[in-house]
Amino acid sequence: MMRSRTQYVGGWLGEDESRVKSSSAPWRDALSHTRLDQEHVDYFSQYRSLYFNESFRDGQGTDEILELIAGVEEVECWLDLGCGPTTLFWSIPANVRTSIDCCDKSAEALKVLHDFILSDDIPPCYQQVLARFGRDHHHLACVREKIDKFIIHDVLSTPFRDVPGPQHDLITAIGLFGLCKSPERYAWALGNAAAQLAEDGYMIGADWVRSARFIDAEGHDNSYINEVSIRRAADEHRLDVLSLSKVCIRGDPLYSTVFVWLMRRE
Repeated sequence: MMRSRTQYVGGWLGEDESRVKSSSAPWRDALSHTRLDQEHVDYFSQYRSLYFNESFRDGQGTDEILELIAGVEEVECWLDLGCGPTTLFWSIPANVRTSIDCCDKSAEALKVLHDFILSDDIPPCYQQVLARFGRDHHHLACVREKIDKFIIHDVLSTPFRDVPGPQHDLITAIGLFGLCKSPERYAWALGNAAAQLAEDGYMIGADWVRSARFIDAEGHDNSYINEVSIRRAADEHRLDVLSLSKVCIRGDPLYSTVFVWLMRRE
């Protein structure tokens, strides 16, 4: 029996694509005139509680992503694509001088992030990662002050020219491009994101490959993702692959592996 798309937290929401209207605004005001779907707000709240709240979970590819972010030199502007409610988590090892822009096609995801930014909550996994990188609670408070814009935009289907803005020195796409249905669409989305990348800017991504069980349940097969397809997409858009690793996922019924990568504009 096929499960509904909201039953797998981390999977499809089944969102009506016509609802996605591109916009960009200062984060405190970005959602003030947006009608929110409470079921979707609850979904992203549950997602944050399940995956980014309790103790840090090893073996999910998270370590490798955090280390790549930590290794990037200080940047002026960071754009977090497909951010969901998790930008502050990935910000812990980041070195950002000026501003952070958060982009998601779901206003509801940004609503959960909005409320988390306004809170002083520091969940256990955040505390563990802060300690791991030698940073304290003040660092996270500073990050909250650097949040600049909320951008509502579907990077996987809509050209970024519809949302004008400055180019960014660092772009992250954690768990985003793996939602593409084919290697051709993956390459297009990568190029769409790279259009926002400043000269010599860095892009960090992580693509989780679904388990057979998850593919059967939701019908989205992204097993085309591998080192060859990622490098081919990067070459198409003149991106230099600086690091690319395959990480086997332990104890997760939804995902089998994750490919973690660092690219730079040639």
